[in-house]
Amino acid sequence: MGYTHNSRVIVLRELQTETGLVTVAQRPADGYINITQIAKAAGKLVADWVRLADTQEYLSVLSLDMGFPIASLLQRIQGSPGGSSKNQGTWAHPKAALKFAAWCNKQFEVQVYTWIDTLRTDGVVDLRHESVNPIQQLIA
Repeated sequence: MGYTHNSRVIVLRELQTETGLVTVAQRPADGYINITQIAKAAGKLVADWVRLADTQEYLSVLSLDMGFPIASLLQRIQGSPGGSSKNQGTWAHPKAALKFAAWCNKQFEVQVYTWIDTLRTDGVVDLRHESVNPIQQLIA
């Protein structure tokens, strides 16, 4: 589950915020998402979310469910002086990233539950035709 600083990333979305353009990246090798970038877009701090008892409980349950050590669910990568900043930040397992995004924006959380309910009742959710961009919704 280790990851090197010079590994490739893909751009999930570029978000225009009041303070400029924020790129939300995902690593194709493991699917981890840079939640520092989500936090920046939403005006939040990752550290505030991590210190919550609810977050610690969620990560503990997710760790047991996934069979991963809890420490591998959130990976903090610091840059080196003069090095590239594209991989810096806190990278989260996709399920932890969804939980983080829901904490950042309650409208996003409601939308996720709506999709789950639609999947439960209809058996399918087609996000390609959604009028709502779930990542853009984080900064709404």
